[in-house]
Amino acid sequence: MGIYLVDYENVHNDGVTDIQKLSASDRVVIFYGDSIKSIPFETHVEMMASKAASFLSLLLILNTLRF
Repeated sequence: MGIYLVDYENVHNDGVTDIQKLSASDRVVIFYGDSIKSIPFETHVEMMASKAASFLSLLLILNTLRF
């Protein structure tokens, strides 16, 4: 099982490339701030088609989380 933390505000769609290679036991957490107005529909489709068991998107109101 892998847990993938994606800082979407910094990596954009590059952070979710090859998402279809994830396994059913993988988890993905996508962090984004208010500067990201939307995530492209095609990206949502790719995420939903992935075998990864769950996705969680978190809107960061205060931009305080840094990896």
